[in-house]
Amino acid sequence: MVLAFLGAVYTPAGEELAVYDSSRRCLASSPEASDLLGGPSGFYRGLPLTLKLIDAIVEGVSGGCVSLDSRLPPPLRPRVLWGVGRSFKAHAAEMGMEARIAFFVKSPYSVIGHREEIVLPFEGARADYEGEIAVVIGRRLRNASPREAAEAIAGFTAVNDVTERRLQEEMSWSIAKSMDTFAPLGPLVALVESYRELENLCVETRLNGERVQSGCTSDMVAGIHEIVARLSSLVTLRPGDVVMMGTPPGVGHARSPPRYLRPGDTVEVEVKGLPALVNAVSGAEG
Repeated sequence: MVLAFLGAVYTPAGEELAVYDSSRRCLASSPEASDLLGGPSGFYRGLPLTLKLIDAIVEGVSGGCVSLDSRLPPPLRPRVLWGVGRSFKAHAAEMGMEARIAFFVKSPYSVIGHREEIVLPFEGARADYEGEIAVVIGRRLRNASPREAAEAIAGFTAVNDVTERRLQEEMSWSIAKSMDTFAPLGPLVALVESYRELENLCVETRLNGERVQSGCTSDMVAGIHEIVARLSSLVTLRPGDVVMMGTPPGVGHARSPPRYLRPGDTVEVEVKGLPALVNAVSGAEG
């Protein structure tokens, strides 16, 4: 069962926590909850205790409705984004890699929201889309069992793990994925009561309206809870951390010829049960 769909909106007072309304077309802000929690991210960093406030947050919306056609901030600003590579067998194959889980860190400063622009970092950049399911950690985890990891996942959202392929080959995964604007996130987080809500999730990426990626958790080399448990054996996970679960096949780099992002493109990443995360692409600034 999904407990609530939470996002964020821009207001004159700053970013405020918001709730997806019953029409499933807009967000209504909850300024009192934002004041109490210290903004949208305060809710996630206060997990699991803040889950007790869900009913009050949903009932306490008082701001005007903001359409999902509007520019929105990310639903949270995580202190860290943990990445998972090679989790989809078919994607590992198209990249000439072994289907074996690899972890990396992506800078939180790369995070942007729904309908904000992905900015190519320099002329000739080989920036590539990677539509993914992301999960939000709801309690501290270290050396967790798969069951403990499953119980600690607070919700899920969509992320576009944009990657500069030349830097990925010449330097590292983390720098190639951490450039400014390279982590569109949102537009909403679906808070879940049970891990079962994540068992059959699927993600689809569309480039200028054409479907270029599609995959489900059943296509992954391990379940979400197993991957989170494994990550927790290496690092401590904390409430509000985001773990990106890897991308299905169909990335631009693996196409013949390769198809990298260009100014004027629009990328949509849609996770089952959520509205699409939409971002246009613009050229390098300055």
